[in-house]
Amino acid sequence: MTDRADWHLTNWAEYMQHGTVGRGYPSRSAGMAANARIHTFEDMADQVDEYAAKIVDRIIYDLPARLACAIHNKYLNSVFRFREEPPIDEAISAFWERATKAGLV
Repeated sequence: MTDRADWHLTNWAEYMQHGTVGRGYPSRSAGMAANARIHTFEDMADQVDEYAAKIVDRIIYDLPARLACAIHNKYLNSVFRFREEPPIDEAISAFWERATKAGLV
């Protein structure tokens, strides 16, 4: 497993657990006009992370069920049961192969 694959899967897991709920206090000024919104670096980074998480979600959805479930078990603490334990290394390898083809780096 690569560090980037783990980063994307961890980012996806956080997205799946929290959705688009913002974390912490906004870093923009409250003194601006009511309809004005200043896009900070944090805003842009959050948008990119959310976009990547949605791509990862689609890739996982398209994996064979036993591999997708192995990723869900590891990263979301799900409890999918199989006669044979799903191979997490195989699941992450399959994910990362598809993720690099999709342009995630």
